[in-house]
Amino acid sequence: MRTIIHFFFLPLLSLLLWNCSSSVPNNKLAKHNIDWPDNTFATIKSYRKAALKAGYIDQKHKKYVPIIFNGIPAKARLKGDWNDHISKPRWSLRIKLKDSLINGTNAFNIQRPKIRENISEYLLHKWCEQEDVLSTKYEFINVAYNDDFKGYYAFEEHFTPYLLQRYNRPNGPILKFEEHHNFRTTKWRLKNKTHTGFPVMQAAGISAFQIKNYLTDSILCKDLQTGINYMYEYQFNHSLDQNIFDIEKSAKYFAIASISKSFHALTWHNQRLYYNPESKLLEPIFYDGSNNDASSWILEEAYGCFANSKYCKTYAASFHVKLFKDSAFINRYLYYLKRYTDINYLNDFYGNHQEDLQYLDELLVKEENYTSSNEILNRWKYTCTVINEKLDSLGNVFKSEAYRERLEKYHFCSEDVDMNYPFLEDYVLAYADDQQLYVFNYLPIDISIGSNVVHPTNHNKPKVQKINKVEEPFFLHQNKKHPIKVRPYTITSL
Repeated sequence: MRTIIHFFFLPLLSLLLWNCSSSVPNNKLAKHNIDWPDNTFATIKSYRKAALKAGYIDQKHKKYVPIIFNGIPAKARLKGDWNDHISKPRWSLRIKLKDSLINGTNAFNIQRPKIRENISEYLLHKWCEQEDVLSTKYEFINVAYNDDFKGYYAFEEHFTPYLLQRYNRPNGPILKFEEHHNFRTTKWRLKNKTHTGFPVMQAAGISAFQIKNYLTDSILCKDLQTGINYMYEYQFNHSLDQNIFDIEKSAKYFAIASISKSFHALTWHNQRLYYNPESKLLEPIFYDGSNNDASSWILEEAYGCFANSKYCKTYAASFHVKLFKDSAFINRYLYYLKRYTDINYLNDFYGNHQEDLQYLDELLVKEENYTSSNEILNRWKYTCTVINEKLDSLGNVFKSEAYRERLEKYHFCSEDVDMNYPFLEDYVLAYADDQQLYVFNYLPIDISIGSNVVHPTNHNKPKVQKINKVEEPFFLHQNKKHPIKVRPYTITSL
C-alpha cells in the first residue's frame, strides 16, 4: 500500500508544491523575482506543452514573452535543446533585460542546478577564472514567480561583451558553429533508427552572437570578418597552417577539460570562440561541461590520447583534433597537465574557495543527484593520478608517427549520407563574398548551381570549389522527396 501511495501521489504532491505560495528562504544567495504579466505564463506553458509532445525544444517553442524581472522590463523564452530542460519544475529560461544589467550582464539563463551537474559546473568556472580562461559567469540564486519561491536555480551568463569586460578583454566577436542542422539530423536519425548527420559538422556555417552590433561599425565589422575567416580555417584545413589560436589559453582550456573530463564542452557545436582584436588570435570560452561522473570518463591517460579510445570516432571527428598535431600546442598542453595534476595545486584551489563551497554544499544537498564539491575534487585527484603516472611518456605518444596516423583515420565518409534524409541541404555549405560563391559539397553526388557542376569534396581534405555568384537562395539538385535549397552565409546574412 505504501508503495502505491508513493508511486501515485508523490508526483502529484510535487506539482502541488510547485504551485503553492511560499516565501524566499533567508540565505546568502541573491534573490530574484519574475512577474508574468497578463497571459504570458500561459503562453510559455503552451510552448512547453508543445515541446514535450515533440520530444525536443524547437525554435518555434523558443519565442520570447514579456516579463518583469526584479521590477525591470525584460523578456523570457524556453531555453535548451532537449526536454530535460523543461520536463520538471524550474524550467530553463533565457532572459534578456531592456536597458538594464543584473549581475553584470543583460542576458542570461536560469535553470535547475542539475542541468549543469550542480556544483561541478560552478567549480569548473572558478577554475577557469583563476587561470584567466574565458568562461561564463555561473552561480546559484533564489527565484520566485510573482513573489512565490520556486527554488534554487543556476544562473549562467550569456555571450555578450559584458563577459569580455569581466576578463579585461577588448570588445570582439564571440563566434560559434551553427548547430540547428545538427539537431535536425539527430532527431531524424533517432526517429528513423538510422545513422546520418556527421557531414553536418563539416557543413556547419559560422555565426556570431549579437552580430548586428558588429555590422554597423567598420572596425568591428573587420574584426568579425577576420574571426569568421579564422573559424573557416579551423573548420576546413586538415592541419592548421597558420597560428590562429592563443596557444596558452587553449592549452589551459584543454588541460582543465582533461582533468575534469568536461568533454561535453569540447563537442563541436558547444564550442564558443572569441576573436581577440589585440592578439589577433582565437580564445576558447568554457561553458556547459556537464559531466556527472568524471571517474567513468578516463580515456587512456589524457584527452589527447583519444585516438586509442573506444570514443575516438566521436572526438577525433571534432575540429580541435588539429590542435593535437601542433607541436607548440602539445608542449604547452603537457606543461599545464603537469602543473594542474600536482595534488598541491588542486588542494590550494579548493582551499581558496572552501568556505563558499561548503556553504553551497549544505544549501544544495537536496538537489537532484547532488555530488558534493569534495567528492568532485576527489574524482579530479584520481584523474590526476592516472595522468601523472604516465605523464612522462605522453610527449612521446603525441609525437609518434603511430599516433598521428590514428588521428588521420577518423574522418566522415560520404557513404554515411542517407539520401532519403529530407533536408539534404544540411550536407552542403556555401558562403559568399562580393564576387564569388564558395561551396563544399559533402553529398556523394554531383550538384548543379546554374551552369556549374560541383563535385563531392574529399572528406579527409575538404577542398572548396569557387564559382561565380548566383541569385540566392538557389536549388542545387531536385530530390524526389525534397529539393536541396541552400542560402549561402555572407558577412551580412549570418
